[in-house]
Amino acid sequence: MASLGLWLAFAVSMKFMAPAHSQDAPSNGDLPAEFMKEVENTQVPPAGGTPAGSPPPAGTPAETPPAAQTPPPADVPAQIPPPPANEMPVGDQMTAPAPQQILSSDGYIYDPTGKRDPFKVFKTVRPTGPEAARPNEILEPLQRWEVDRLQVVGILWDVRTPRAMIKDPDGAVFVVTKNSKIGRSEGFVAAIREGEVVVVETKYDDGKAFKESRIMELKK
Repeated sequence: MASLGLWLAFAVSMKFMAPAHSQDAPSNGDLPAEFMKEVENTQVPPAGGTPAGSPPPAGTPAETPPAAQTPPPADVPAQIPPPPANEMPVGDQMTAPAPQQILSSDGYIYDPTGKRDPFKVFKTVRPTGPEAARPNEILEPLQRWEVDRLQVVGILWDVRTPRAMIKDPDGAVFVVTKNSKIGRSEGFVAAIREGEVVVVETKYDDGKAFKESRIMELKK
């Protein structure tokens, strides 16, 4: 009786169990078509977009490719980048040191206080001769020569109006009296004495005028 019950239970279980089917794998390694279809149905599309490879929906504008950058015109100068911060400046960008920074090797500093300007001439040379005269001034013959080039050849001194005879380099002889103009340095005859003629000239030193006496001796 017990064996009959076991046999009935086995028969019922075999009736309700579905037969198992097996499928050979493809020779090229691809998955079966049924499996691929089942995988596609289970994929979730990305949020806010269409699945990859799907055509865009109708009415959607096509994406515009980015515009290519065009080079600047030839007449527009290229912008030169600034030099690096650690690069030394050259040309007009260099800053000259202050005068106080320029010192000699021995530390000496020149002090011009109370000293004469070394860039000014020691003696101002005034043009002399006819070319230096004022336009309305008429030069006397002895004013064309320096006093050193004139020669005293005669003196008449023991009279009311003393006179002297002066010879120029050209050999011409002229008679002069007191206050006669002579020489190229605004000179004049200051006195006529025995054996000599005193001439006073105007000299200039550093732009300042001063008088200078010259003695012309009679050559015997």
